[in-house]
This record gives sequence, C-alpha cells and structure tokens, in this order.
Amino acid sequence: MKYISVLLATLVLTACGGGSSSTDSNNPGEPVSTENIVINDTNITSGQSVELILKNTSGAVSSILWQQLSGASVELLSSNSKVIAFTVPSAGDYDFEVQYMLDGISKVETVSFSAESGDPALIARLGHSTIEGNGVSLRAFYQNNVEQSSITWKQLTGPNVTFDSDNISKELLIFAAPLVNSDVIITIQVSGVDLSGNTLTDTVSILVENAPAIASGAYFDDDVLAKVYPYNRNSPYKDDLVNCVYSNQLTSSCKLSALPLIANEVSNGTPTIEQIMDRVVVSHDWMGMRFKEYLQAFDDHDDFKNLLRASTAIVLSYDIRPSFYWAATGAIYLDPNNLWLTPAERDTINEAPDYRANFGSDLKFVMPWRYVKDNDYVSFYYPPESRLTRELFDI
Repeated sequence: MKYISVLLATLVLTACGGGSSSTDSNNPGEPVSTENIVINDTNITSGQSVELILKNTSGAVSSILWQQLSGASVELLSSNSKVIAFTVPSAGDYDFEVQYMLDGISKVETVSFSAESGDPALIARLGHSTIEGNGVSLRAFYQNNVEQSSITWKQLTGPNVTFDSDNISKELLIFAAPLVNSDVIITIQVSGVDLSGNTLTDTVSILVENAPAIASGAYFDDDVLAKVYPYNRNSPYKDDLVNCVYSNQLTSSCKLSALPLIANEVSNGTPTIEQIMDRVVVSHDWMGMRFKEYLQAFDDHDDFKNLLRASTAIVLSYDIRPSFYWAATGAIYLDPNNLWLTPAERDTINEAPDYRANFGSDLKFVMPWRYVKDNDYVSFYYPPESRLTRELFDI
C-alpha cells in the first residue's frame, strides 16, 4: 500500500503488482498520478529504484528543488530536475517536497509513500528527464538466479520509440527520445525469468520534455544537448555560461567581453579553485562536486588549474562522451564517467553512444592502444553490474 499526499489533499491508494519485481507479468505498471506528481511504481519495496516525477503542462516550470523530509536517507542526485530517481534503502515511510516556480508563481508540493521489505531480483535504472531527441539509456541489474538470455524490454506507455538494435548487451537499452509538444512520460518494462521459471518484471519511467528546435547554423547541430546549468548559482558569468558553451541555439562564438578566458582574470597567476568553479557547467551537482574535490586533493602543483587558464568554461554533462576541447567556444567538455564515485552517481550517466562513435567504421584498420605506468595499466574497468564504489584517488 502506498500513501501519497499532495499539498493539503491526501489520497489513499490501494494497489498490487506494478513496477516492483514480481511474478505477475500481466500488470501494465501504469504510473500513479496525483495532480502534478507521478510515482512510477504501485508497490514499492526496499532495494527498488523509484522515480518521482513533476509533470505539468499548463505553464513554464523553473527553479525546481526537491528535498527529502523524512525516511532513511536517499541520494538525490538530480534535485533540480523534474525527475528524481533513487534506490529505496530500507522499508519504512518516506516524505519528499518539491519547490518550483510555475509561470513566476512559487509552488510547493509534497509526496509520501511507504516501502515494504524486499530484495528485488531484477531492477531497471535509471529514470530521469530528458530533452526530446536526446539519447536515452537504461540498464537492467539482476541477481544470479535470473537467466541473462531471458531479459527483454518493451514499452508500456507514451509515444512509440525505436529500441537501438545495436545494443552491446541485453542488459542495456538505448533509444532516442521522441519529439513531443509538452511533457510526456514514457514507461519501459524489463522482464526476465529466474531459474525456477518465474517471470520477473520492473518498470522505469522517462519524462520527455519539449525543447526549441535546433537553430539553423547552430554550432551543436549533430546532437540534442542535455539540460545544464552553472554549478555555482552565484557565478558572475551565470547569465552567459550555458548560452555560450552548451546550447543548441548557439550560432556564433560569444565575445570574450561576455565570457573571457580564465587567464584574463588572473593575468600571470594561477587561478583559484573558486575562480575555476565559477566557470563550471553541469547536468548534475555531483559532477561539479567531484571535479572540485579532485582539484583540492590532487593538484598540489597547480598543473591542472594552469591548464584551465586557456578555457572559458568546463562542461560536465551526462551526455558528453568522449571528452574534448573546442576552440569555437573556448570550453573544455569532460566525460563524467571519469568522475563518479558511487553506483548511484554512475547510474545518472547516459550510455547512449556519441554521434561520432561510427565515424571510423568504414575504415579497414584499427589502432590498438593502452596507457601504462611501470608496465601496468593506469586505469581500470569497473563493470556496471558490480555496482562498485570508487575512491577519490581513482579519478
């Protein structure tokens, strides 16, 4: 049973089956909606991934902030987004609040649910919001008693999407978000069969948001970019950062008077970490936090800080792969896969391939390579399914 309250209205809903892993493969897993908040699951257990979705089609939504009010602490890695998704740590009651502006008017809503004890054998991660046309990736995590060959995906709700047939594994689902006129929820179900022959299912929801069409002659015209924002909300460059370095509306380079190189601020000196963080653009706060922690812990000789003098901005977004520098914007774009420490942080990174990934597919050769120190690898592979936690040193 789940108890959901929105503002002063309280709805008591009784349901069974739904988005949590179960042996009932016939339940459609339709999200439960209460005014502007949608919960993608109808029967929540500990260990399960849950999405809370702020859905509103009646006006412009901005300044979103989710907070947890009660219950065992969860990681809110996208608290400024219309969607928060997290793994329920334990059984119990949970309460959340979202504050936002709707057409310039301040709004506050609350949502609550109760989670039962559980140990789901099949989980789909991670629900999130995305811009129409952007690549979406979802991954299935399963216990050893689930047959890997039995894993399948299907769409339950929303405009039809086409699953990428070139997925590297059954666990990974990739598709492009459809074009929409307003916020639309797409619900995807993953299914699998355990060794006893039971069918297990889980659902995950994606909120697709409408966005302006890519401008004619835009610098970024090959791919739809994720929503990003200045990591430091009080940065003196907050009004120009995103528009100058990571926007599908950018058609010409910004003037250095609007967004100068970091070197312009420090003359011949080394920029401070605070000056650098004023130029950081992120899709999730944790990316900027990890980047700052790296500079504080491992740049004692100022090598990296001095390198960044040649940049106007540092962009950390879940859809950047691989890292690159672009003279047209003067910004450096860093793949956040190098920065995650917890499995939950890694869950937020998009695994949809970069549009440049197949540029060399017609060539008749490959270039093997590796990075070594003292004849040993200097980086390591962390299998996603292992859900390992890294140390800051691993960055």
